[in-house]
Amino acid sequence: MSDNSTLSKADPQDILDALELNRKLQKELDRIKSGIDAALQRNIILQERLTRMRQKEAEVGGYSRSVQETPSVRTFGPPFFVDSEGNTPPENEDTSVRPLIFKRTLSEKDALRRGVQDHNMRREALRAMREGRSIQSVEKMSKILFLYNVEEINWSQIAKQYVPTKTKEECIIQWTNHDHPCINNDEWTTLETKKLLEIVEQNNCRNWQKIALELGTNRTAAECFKQYNKQSSDPRKWSKEEDNILIRAVDLYGEKNWQQVAHCLDNRTGQQCLHRWTKTLNPAIRRGRWKKEEDEALRNAVSIYGAGNWVKVQQYVLGRTDVQCRERWMNVLNPSIKKDSWTNEEDTKLLELVKSIGVGKWAKISAFMDGRTDNQVNM
Repeated sequence: MSDNSTLSKADPQDILDALELNRKLQKELDRIKSGIDAALQRNIILQERLTRMRQKEAEVGGYSRSVQETPSVRTFGPPFFVDSEGNTPPENEDTSVRPLIFKRTLSEKDALRRGVQDHNMRREALRAMREGRSIQSVEKMSKILFLYNVEEINWSQIAKQYVPTKTKEECIIQWTNHDHPCINNDEWTTLETKKLLEIVEQNNCRNWQKIALELGTNRTAAECFKQYNKQSSDPRKWSKEEDNILIRAVDLYGEKNWQQVAHCLDNRTGQQCLHRWTKTLNPAIRRGRWKKEEDEALRNAVSIYGAGNWVKVQQYVLGRTDVQCRERWMNVLNPSIKKDSWTNEEDTKLLELVKSIGVGKWAKISAFMDGRTDNQVNM
């Protein structure tokens, strides 16, 4: 009764705005469904290709095996391991356990983010209608503000509508421990790591939740634990003597036999030696100003491999590391970078983002400032 009376008092324009918002959401759902249908079709094609390959291998090997010509279409979900004849592994103690963390796929993480944002935005729009405010005032709010609230979220609904391959519990754990915008996912600074080690030394009980709160840099307890273990396992910096030994070892064994190279040093792994050589000691690494030829090579490589695959990109920019290529592209060459003067609207948006995200989180803030780099928002 109260809902009907509230609806009757609502502004007709607000109702039209709500309908328009609903249409947009339906359109987005249709887009997601089309993507799922396309993925299923690709999966069917790949299964057919795999079946043909197995048949060919069986013929080459001199024995025959009955393989289904056309695999049956199966809805994604358990059981996850099924052979061509429909047989599944026997039940065991691990079959009922699903990992409580998302795979590193952007599609699922983006879908979860979109679900949280849409849910909070919808809830705020309904609240605005009840309070007699315009829905347009909700649409004008910064989208990042709809990512913070987690107390009133219907996680079951989000899992069902946006991330159907995950459970309610998986969505909660992923968002609150990894993807929430309050979580600091930036690189650990030297001062931050030093403070962490001091706090850990003072807290012999190893209460990592307490340590994370005392650190005060929006790190999760798990991240504090990982960083401490990383520092404790090998806190040493490379000494000049170690660098000299590494240079001689690389000269002797080459740039592929990193395990043999590591045997020449005490308590250094092959991965550590590889990283030290490719990022710092390799005499082929160029320093200083970039040449026009280097910039052109970087542009061509990015056009082929995309911005993000820096390990492959740097192979075509001789003398530059993947880190150098990324910094050059992100801060100088990216054509989407705005180089004109800041507008009043941008200044207002930046102040709003700093207030909601926090000072120092420039990489996160720049992600919401179209065309502005983290260096620009920090100036």
